Amino acid sequence: MAGAEVKHEYHLVKPSAWPLFGAFAATVMMIGAVVWMKSGANEAGLNFGGGEKPFLSLSGSWMFLTGFGLILVMFVGWWRDVIKESLTGESTSTVIRLGLRYGMLLFIASEVMFFAAWFWAFFGAALFPGAGDPVLLADGTQMLNANGELAFAGNEGRLHATGGVWPPVGVEPLNAWGLPLLNTLVLLLSGTTVTWAHHAVVHNDQKGLVQGLIVTIVLGLIFTSFQAIEYYTKRLPAGCFNSPAAAFMARLSLWRPGFMACM
Repeated sequence: MAGAEVKHEYHLVKPSAWPLFGAFAATVMMIGAVVWMKSGANEAGLNFGGGEKPFLSLSGSWMFLTGFGLILVMFVGWWRDVIKESLTGESTSTVIRLGLRYGMLLFIASEVMFFAAWFWAFFGAALFPGAGDPVLLADGTQMLNANGELAFAGNEGRLHATGGVWPPVGVEPLNAWGLPLLNTLVLLLSGTTVTWAHHAVVHNDQKGLVQGLIVTIVLGLIFTSFQAIEYYTKRLPAGCFNSPAAAFMARLSLWRPGFMACM
């Protein structure tokens, strides 16, 4: 019958302003981060308008902190709506639960492939830091690339980034049995505490759930702090991978486990 409400087991997401709000907050935070990093003692981080007297100048950390605060507001508001939705019992059908399981499996698979790519980049550069055969001209001299460097048939960028050796020239490796080992143990321990929290949920133990989550969040904060110490004491140069872009992405990926543990 036309106009009649359709009954089904699938979950149709209700309209929400939180995605748009979160996108705006993330934009403010990222622009604020750029402004903060580029700000100097007597220099603005971002100027609007040309000439010697721009009509608007931004500097300092206030924009980044404002965006970060808006992100926290988005977290609280969006999670509040999710909790309310889960308590109504409208989104707990068999089809929806199956879809959530598939979604989690795909998320785990994406994480596996994400880190597989970085292991691939690491072992590729570590085992084969050099390049292929040199590209020779008709007169027997070696060809130069667009940057004026010697050209090779393959892995040319890797050769110039690493210097043809591993570890790259000028890089002092971390002691694997020091802070990295401690941080690995913290990360593994956070996995056991979140399993404790899950076990408490299965047995309807609210006290155990809260305790397990609190310990997991604390361990996540410790992990992230140790990552910050590693980053500032042993900065990862672009030569560790094939390009500065790869090194930058690798730096960002180091923060993801701690952030996810806190979440």
